[in-house]
Amino acid sequence: MTEQELWQFWEGRECADDVQELKKTRFLPFIGAGMSVNFGYPTWPGFLRNVIERYASPSEREGLCEMLDEQAFLPLAEALDKDLQSGIEEAVQRHFRPSQMKEIDPARNYVRLLQSMGVRSYVTTNYDTVLERFAPEAGKKVILPTTLQSAGEFEELERRGQPFLLKLHGTYDNPDSIVLAQWQYEKHYPQDENAVNPAVLRRLWQHETLLFLGCSLEKDYLVERMLQLSGENRRIHHYAVVEWPQLPERQQEREGELLRLKIRPIWYPQGDHSCVCTILSMLAEGKGEPEPAGRLDPGGAASKPSARLKPASWGDVLPAEELSATNPGVYEPDVAGTCNNLANLLSASPEGRKEAEELFREALALRRKQVRLVPGVYKLELVRVCRNLGRFLQSQGRTEEAAVLFQEAKGE
Repeated sequence: MTEQELWQFWEGRECADDVQELKKTRFLPFIGAGMSVNFGYPTWPGFLRNVIERYASPSEREGLCEMLDEQAFLPLAEALDKDLQSGIEEAVQRHFRPSQMKEIDPARNYVRLLQSMGVRSYVTTNYDTVLERFAPEAGKKVILPTTLQSAGEFEELERRGQPFLLKLHGTYDNPDSIVLAQWQYEKHYPQDENAVNPAVLRRLWQHETLLFLGCSLEKDYLVERMLQLSGENRRIHHYAVVEWPQLPERQQEREGELLRLKIRPIWYPQGDHSCVCTILSMLAEGKGEPEPAGRLDPGGAASKPSARLKPASWGDVLPAEELSATNPGVYEPDVAGTCNNLANLLSASPEGRKEAEELFREALALRRKQVRLVPGVYKLELVRVCRNLGRFLQSQGRTEEAAVLFQEAKGE
């Protein structure tokens, strides 16, 4: 589904305003299993079904499959853990180890898209290491359910602005950290709100704006805890990119569920999961080019970093060893990003349009050069400049020139 088709799909569903608001909001991504599917990992139901088929006792399979069909995931995980004699952690290790990870096109890499918006920290319920690989700065500070001794440690990380990766359900290679069965939830997330992990969860819910990606947000242990937290503060709200149910009766029910969670949904058609990366690209447009500090805006005032962006640092996009292995002149300063940002500002006024076009074209030439040198990193930035210049030319009635750029953005 294209961006234009998504805008049309959102008409009457109250999504368009939320998308525009989210573009101006600093958010913390909350990553679920759906975001790892492109990398070769199973969804939560897919993992459970595979474990049943491969490892469960024949006498137990029928009952376990019934629980799966009823989406009773937590009791199912408990029953599987019992049937496998506490071997469920071994199944997690086999399914989510790094050797299972697939290479994907950068345009489908959600981590790169989030990085282009200045995102530096992540929360996830996934066991895999996709985020550790593609967000190495955050991966230097992985927080597991067994890591923190007090909530104050997490608050100090936030205060210092240190990037982190909070893995609420643990990680594949640390069995003690894995949260899967009900007894593990009760151990690591007890009803005692003074316990460290519940306190961290409360702080996230009350002090951050979360964007849920790849999360079904169906009723489970964690959603129940979120529902409790939502009733404590009327002012908070979060966002989620979620499927729009096909059945009309389920649509109204789903809207009510998310409303009670204080989550504003950004819908996409059921089953069309490619829309998630399209939506992230839309959020990134006009916001994704981090601007070096100290640069002057067209009015001569010193520029201020956006609330959700920070000054450009390509160390957040590439590990240091990759940076040093390439021509540093390609990366810093990010002239292409600055040109694109200034062009967007200038294009809003008639007197600035000529200079805006020159800056767009300078950004385009630089991005093309960068893509030739490092295609895996700069492809998305080239697509963004093509779209920005294409829209600018389209607004001037130069539709043929715009069409060529739109085709380049699509890779045609």
